[in-house]
Amino acid sequence: MDEQLHQDHRARMHQRVKNSGMDDFADHEVLEYLLYFAIPRRDTNPIAHRLLKKFGSFARVLEASEEELCQVEGIGPNSARLLRAVLLVDRHYQNSRRRKVRQLASCSDVVDYCVPLFHGVNHEVVYMIGVDDGLKVLQTVKQAHGIAVFAHPSVYRSMELVRRLAPSGFIDGIEVYHPRNTEEDQQQLLTLCRQNGLLITGGTDFHGSYASRRANPLATCVTDEENLKGIFELHRQRSAR
Repeated sequence: MDEQLHQDHRARMHQRVKNSGMDDFADHEVLEYLLYFAIPRRDTNPIAHRLLKKFGSFARVLEASEEELCQVEGIGPNSARLLRAVLLVDRHYQNSRRRKVRQLASCSDVVDYCVPLFHGVNHEVVYMIGVDDGLKVLQTVKQAHGIAVFAHPSVYRSMELVRRLAPSGFIDGIEVYHPRNTEEDQQQLLTLCRQNGLLITGGTDFHGSYASRRANPLATCVTDEENLKGIFELHRQRSAR
């Protein structure tokens, strides 16, 4: 009886998608439907709800790594690969459209060309775009996966900006320890990092003979071992995606 109910429910879901797409689907219904193709016989509705509960949003589910997805009860390797593939396929689709833009003659051309490069990406990535003297695109090279750390915000009167960015998800850490950060600055920045789960870093800002003033001795300010491990782990996770 239960199996027949599941089959009937799936048949209705397939018909809804065929008739009107997924525009009126709730987040859990989209996940439930996707999981049909990896889990042919079980009820995927509870699994969809568990995914949303763990990651907090539909977007975060699709951005999660296979390892993170497999931590959810009911998700195995095949289901995790399927969910990861959604963004990868969509990214490939967006990039296939980007290839139509061959000349960056205006700001709107640059936007149309660059936005698909960052589609589905939730970490810093640097691209180098080579153009000729007629602004025709010659090559686009992915330079690096990065970790975004806000450098010495107090030096450039950016304390208000870093307060806004800290909870936004756009930065991964703040350079708290810097020769020109006052003790008061450091305490404010430490509080921001701890409240928002950000990496706490330090830098000497050593510019050697190129410094306009006396260079700071090396290791004046450093990043502690715990936060270094955090940086390496974050890089490992992002490189695996």
